[in-house]
Amino acid sequence: MLIFLQFGGLKGGLLDAKIRRNSTDKEDLFHAHIGGADTFARALIATEKYLKFILFRAERISI
Repeated sequence: MLIFLQFGGLKGGLLDAKIRRNSTDKEDLFHAHIGGADTFARALIATEKYLKFILFRAERISI
């Protein structure tokens, strides 16, 4: 996620949905998309907290 943010995040998409399993049930696809979006959001939040912590430590050390 750090590298993803360094390159500016999503530029023009890159989030496509390909069926990679046998189930084409609408409910399964719905849950798969929600799960993927939730995982992405949680990783983004965790990365933001990490970056804030690193900046905080750098400021404390430089004082």
